[in-house]
Amino acid sequence: MMTKLSEFAVTLAQNGFHIFPCQSGSKLPAIKDFPNKATADPVTVEAWWNGTEHNIGVSTSHFATDESLVVVDVDVKAGKRGDLSLLQLEMEGFALPETFEVSTPSGGRHLITARLRLSVRELTSLVPASTQEASGDML
Repeated sequence: MMTKLSEFAVTLAQNGFHIFPCQSGSKLPAIKDFPNKATADPVTVEAWWNGTEHNIGVSTSHFATDESLVVVDVDVKAGKRGDLSLLQLEMEGFALPETFEVSTPSGGRHLITARLRLSVRELTSLVPASTQEASGDML
């Protein structure tokens, strides 16, 4: 039986995102070795959900065939104002690449773009009060 979450997980997989199930109401993976088991195969994704209400995990290690996801996590919690830091950079002429944007529960944002596979060591701090996630991480 498909649920809204399982339908969305399958749609993400069909669009190149490597998906894995997380525990319901949590960001904790519901499977072991998620960085290696995350998949864009809709049949596997559908079987993982199989009517359950797992949250959706997205691996940043893989996207499509030879890319990974780079995510700028713009925090606005615990005294962090990533939104203002990002605005300041934009006013100074810094242009982010085209991104897919997702709101976070704390009021922040994830700015997501796909690039040839990177390691975390290759990323620099783009935006103060933000974190960047790449190979080996998750959303």
